[in-house]
Amino acid sequence: MPRLRVTDRDGNTSEVPVQDGMIIGRGADAAVITLARTASRHHAQIRASGDGWAIEDLGGAGGTLVNGEPVQTATLSHGDRVQIPGLDIEFCGDTALAEGESLEDSTVTAADGSSALVRSSAKSGEHTKAELVKSLPDRDRADLALGTIEQVLSAIEVAHTPEDLLERLAQALLATHPACDRCHVLLCENDQLVPAASDSRVLTLLDERAFSTTAVRQSIEQKQALLCESTPSDVTLGAAASVTKQGIKSFVCAPMLRQGEPFGVIYLDSLRSEQGFTEDTPRVVDVVGSHAVKILDSMELLRTQAKLEADLKIVEQVQRRMLPRVWPDAPGFEFAASYEPCDQTGGDYYDFIRLDDGQ
Repeated sequence: MPRLRVTDRDGNTSEVPVQDGMIIGRGADAAVITLARTASRHHAQIRASGDGWAIEDLGGAGGTLVNGEPVQTATLSHGDRVQIPGLDIEFCGDTALAEGESLEDSTVTAADGSSALVRSSAKSGEHTKAELVKSLPDRDRADLALGTIEQVLSAIEVAHTPEDLLERLAQALLATHPACDRCHVLLCENDQLVPAASDSRVLTLLDERAFSTTAVRQSIEQKQALLCESTPSDVTLGAAASVTKQGIKSFVCAPMLRQGEPFGVIYLDSLRSEQGFTEDTPRVVDVVGSHAVKILDSMELLRTQAKLEADLKIVEQVQRRMLPRVWPDAPGFEFAASYEPCDQTGGDYYDFIRLDDGQ
């Protein structure tokens, strides 16, 4: 069975079997979904064409490229590369699902910060972070979840500093979940959880250490998003002392993973209503948390690059000061020199040395 291999530019790959009429775009009914804002809800379509397959651009603003060339309609051959905003897709025309594989949802992220939710192949019994999240059951709920993700990503993608990003993340999650009373973002530092950002609907509830420690600890240890829809009916998490003491009615907790290891955790709770969160809420929090970590990593890389460039500039100035500033006075001779290292710095120098005989 032909397949589409969907890859982000970080190397994360998911695959989906080709079906006649399958849609690629931002709509919840698409077989391959991208959250890139420059893509259309129905951006492109794969359809049967004679004995093969073709892709048709459906008028998406970002266009559809096949092997780097813009197309309206193009026949696909094995190995062809399709690009739409947020996605790089390879058409695999002669592969089939391996025995024991099934279709699950997966999340991939492109270099432009957009996300794609795709129905990917995963071996039965494997439980990666992406595969833990259940498929969105119907279009209305899918639209609502994807809309929430877009709102939160729009809020955090304009942040200029890590601190600003985490504050925006807490504020956006609180704003997009009406039942949520408090939102905390905690970071793992030296085996400790350090509050990084908090927001609350009521100022008196804004205690950065007011959360279910049991849920947070379990979420990190299991590397899984947790949902407690009703604490009174949950005999494990709902009975925790931190839950009963604070009067928490329902909560969601999702770890933020960096290279598979806990980087932090996002926690939302409601003190007013049971069943304040749906089964889709952990998925939303999980996806935006993954994006937040990627943006934080990009910020750290840019900060490191900026520091390196500043250090190299200082080294360049020091090296230039080591070059002679006074030209020798030698009758009958004129001197000229140019010093341009291939990078900002170099290991070569020049100087003028007067010999013992005065030459």
